[in-house]
Amino acid sequence: MKPIRSLNDFNQNNLIVDAVVFNLSQIGEISKFRASSRFKEMSKHIP
Repeated sequence: MKPIRSLNDFNQNNLIVDAVVFNLSQIGEISKFRASSRFKEMSKHIP
């Protein structure tokens, strides 16, 4: 596999793009449940 050295390289590699999107969605889902209520209250501006 060719190394990713630029945004263009990244955009042309669907496997890498899909993996990154999947990982970011997992982080988002997990963080919804693990964030403390105090953090959630202080971070209402973050969707």
